[in-house]
Amino acid sequence: MESLTTWAFYADHVYLEVEFTREHTLTDPTKPGAYLIGFNLKSEAEYFRGYVGPDNRKRWKELLPAQLAMGAQMRAEAEAKMRAKGVRIDETYQDPPAPAF
Repeated sequence: MESLTTWAFYADHVYLEVEFTREHTLTDPTKPGAYLIGFNLKSEAEYFRGYVGPDNRKRWKELLPAQLAMGAQMRAEAEAKMRAKGVRIDETYQDPPAPAF
């Protein structure tokens, strides 16, 4: 697993991001290492505001639909590449609902 790996969990319009970081100077498997786990709880608005760059934060609601569509397209392309390599993709996964701002 790569260092600085993030998982996002969703429930009832709240997002929990869990981040795993490995100290890059302590990666020798025969020696003790250091691992950090961070938790970040975000409101729905704060979570989706992060989808646009800092220069566009004032217009994030306007720009969000295009960002979500671009992300869906990128994921579809990545999944197609993995399928072609024989990787099984969970087809039952559903994204959290997009906010209705």
